[in-house]
Amino acid sequence: MHRFLLITAVIGSVVLLLASFLGFAGGAFWFLDLLNHFRVQYLAACILGIAVAWRLRSRPLAMAFATVALLNSVFVIPLFIPQPDSPESVHEVSILSSNTWGRNADWSSVRIPVREHDPDIAYFTEMHPSFGPRFMEFDADYHIFRTEEDVLLVRRRAGLSPEPLNVPAGVDLAGIPVSLSVAGVTVTLLAVHPAAPRSAATANMHDQSFAAIASFLETQEGLAIIVGDFNATPWSRGFRNFQQRTGLLNSQAGFGLQTTWPSYPGSPFNGLLRIPIDHCLHSPAVHAMDRRVLPHRGSNHNPILIRLGIEEPRR
Repeated sequence: MHRFLLITAVIGSVVLLLASFLGFAGGAFWFLDLLNHFRVQYLAACILGIAVAWRLRSRPLAMAFATVALLNSVFVIPLFIPQPDSPESVHEVSILSSNTWGRNADWSSVRIPVREHDPDIAYFTEMHPSFGPRFMEFDADYHIFRTEEDVLLVRRRAGLSPEPLNVPAGVDLAGIPVSLSVAGVTVTLLAVHPAAPRSAATANMHDQSFAAIASFLETQEGLAIIVGDFNATPWSRGFRNFQQRTGLLNSQAGFGLQTTWPSYPGSPFNGLLRIPIDHCLHSPAVHAMDRRVLPHRGSNHNPILIRLGIEEPRR
């Protein structure tokens, strides 16, 4: 038994080491970038490996697991570091973002979160075909912007003065762009859902969407807020490159992992594979004051609810 555990632990340490380092080669081959999404799982497996190595009294094996754990903790720990308090003079805006899943025909997955949390802005993507006409239920309370699969709601009484933004021909932002006026500050809001990188072609589409969004933001004035199902974790190459290019901050910082997918109803693998791919990024003058993950209500994603504070202009 001792020999079996030792061989298994050694193989496990090698697999974790390879997966952790091969993720850095995501720019060379799209599939390797997928390895970046599971940094939390690698870290948890390494902690278990350290316990096994301690039980086997193998110091080299424990050091191997500890090294890989340290590497992955560099990615994970920053999400738990508290951020500076927001200034006293901010205008609060609440945003709900939900991938409702095209197979989920339960309208309550849309209606209940909106009525219960009364967000200023709500974005729904990957909707069931039957949902389309039913969004008129919110017409009295919200401005409604739509594409074939996406709907963006902006609350009328919030005074945000939403206006659709013109996008150059041939530019695919994979979502809905609108301009808001928040306490005299112009804010570009992009509700996005880039393609899931399931193949070389869709991975390329995913990267092109982020590049298009970054280029579009460079032409806009004022602040920016990007929200939606990114189909990417904060540790993926595309996400990190996008943040570096735009200078946007991750609202997840300081609030922990807040994993959102997979949440398939009844699946025993949800907890094992869960990763954070639903996000809200924002300009430095916008502050994440609260961030929560809501019940999935039949979807394969959990919605997120963010409360942002937008700095008011100094008088």
